[in-house]
Amino acid sequence: MSIRFKIKSTINDQSKTQKKIGKYILENIYNIKNLTSTELAKNIGVGQSSIIKFINVIGFNKFSEFKMTLSEDLGKENIKEDVFFHNDISLDDDLDEATKKIAYSHIRSIEESVDHISFEVLDEAIEKLLNAKKIILLGIGASSLVAKDFQHKLEKIGKIALHDSDYHVQITQAICAKKEDIILAISHSGETNIIIETLKEIKKDGIPVISLTGKKNNSISKLSNINLYTKATENIFRISALSSRIAQLTLIDILFVGILKKDHVKPLEYIKRNKKIISRLNGKK
Repeated sequence: MSIRFKIKSTINDQSKTQKKIGKYILENIYNIKNLTSTELAKNIGVGQSSIIKFINVIGFNKFSEFKMTLSEDLGKENIKEDVFFHNDISLDDDLDEATKKIAYSHIRSIEESVDHISFEVLDEAIEKLLNAKKIILLGIGASSLVAKDFQHKLEKIGKIALHDSDYHVQITQAICAKKEDIILAISHSGETNIIIETLKEIKKDGIPVISLTGKKNNSISKLSNINLYTKATENIFRISALSSRIAQLTLIDILFVGILKKDHVKPLEYIKRNKKIISRLNGKK
């Protein structure tokens, strides 16, 4: 697990001072390896003991150990980027090379998406989804597959979730939404015209909207109340939405687990009963 990921995954549970340290390191990660713990503390405006406490929390005994691991992480990133990230998958690649490029691209998309999560915004989105009477999912093309996956997960835990691959039906479902419902709009580009026009219309009714897009300040995010973002670089095979779909599915899984963590008693019972029926049916075959 990289230092970036360790900091990002623990920062939400730390003190104000520790959050300040974590944020500074993430924003200046390429400069940290050249600093002593004293210099880092001075730059951030905290005591040296706070720096040591912070690196202890993320699994290091000494600051030198932390810096060494950080240098290794950054070195691996640079090597992988040179080999894979800056070389698009092409039709000339052999299967071995294409496989490695796809795997690295997916891993990178997941890591970068997680690194850029605002856990405060994420928690707000989870709370809204948990308390909504109905969840209407909007997504066209590859994003429709992601929406369908989330619909399936939500229905298994007793949530009313609506999605249809036919965009005419999506528009109808959104237009019929009430203020106690919520809409989740999924679009990597954030510029899907069907979704934009639908959100413009329902905005008049005050229906809350969560967006899941691939870049900030896009048309869909500007029409939404809560904005979640993924990070994915697409290449010549953008038509297949390779990395963006994986990044979206990762965020969907995070939202789903977040809902379960907040309210798991009834949902887990639904899942158990579902499995029980499936087991009986399989036993009859």
